[in-house]
Amino acid sequence: MRPDRPSLTARVIARGVVFAAGDRRLREILPPDAVELDSRLLLEAGVVKPWMLRLYRRPWYRSFFAWVVRNSATGQLVTLPVRKRFMDDEARRAIEGGARQLLVVGAGFDTLALRIAQRYPEVECYEIDHPATQRVKRLALESLKIDRPNLHLVALDLASTTLPDALRQTPGWRKEAVSVVAAEGLLCYLDESEVTRLLDGVRSSIARGSTLLLSHMRTDENGEIVFGRHARLMKAALEAIGEPVKWAIAQPALGGFLAAHGYALVRSPTPDELRARYLEPVGLGHEVVGHIELMAVAKVA
Repeated sequence: MRPDRPSLTARVIARGVVFAAGDRRLREILPPDAVELDSRLLLEAGVVKPWMLRLYRRPWYRSFFAWVVRNSATGQLVTLPVRKRFMDDEARRAIEGGARQLLVVGAGFDTLALRIAQRYPEVECYEIDHPATQRVKRLALESLKIDRPNLHLVALDLASTTLPDALRQTPGWRKEAVSVVAAEGLLCYLDESEVTRLLDGVRSSIARGSTLLLSHMRTDENGEIVFGRHARLMKAALEAIGEPVKWAIAQPALGGFLAAHGYALVRSPTPDELRARYLEPVGLGHEVVGHIELMAVAKVA
């Protein structure tokens, strides 16, 4: 990642959400208030260009893109909207269960914190991300005149400081408050020592009973990171852009790993469970949710 530019992965994921919204059924999976908000933010930030929106609506392009995904990473076309909806649902579940702070670590161009801030004015919402990404995002929100007093964007490189130190310097953050912390699409880019440091830092900065939402890449029975059909190509591409995958864990091992760092695993749905929860109700039960990246909910024990 270039220090002066937002992460390429963050930009690709953001464009993927806009692309998914072009399909009526996938649009129904996405959080209901995300589609318009994401499009406005990304256009203003220059992450999505008007010509991209026109291209995303072309039937031939959508068919071509779907063919590419089917032949490289089966299920990934529907996995992104499913992941976004899962994180939104679980964040709301935690807030309705009493959480009064939301922290999104490595938010990229995701609008979870903004959407929660709009929906729950009593909840203080924080984002921590690299200064290059936060600068672009902040300018776009200012240009759109989107200003929520309970939304706080913190520009910080966690490679140069710890999360507890960052939060101690963040006005308004309350260590004693029950919170929900989201680390979506982040842990795979950290090595194991950095994952451990982050988990320990989160646990020391929030109250008992708080919720951790995470996504993680998985390893196969041989301990190899699962990338899809063209594993070498995917791995090489991520390394070429300076955003290599460093950490993954087998789903059965996740509970023990989290327990060693003070968390109790609440649920880690399988791709089939996610398909039943999100795809079947919109007539996409025949689709397969990708198994490269999985999601989980844990509580501070």
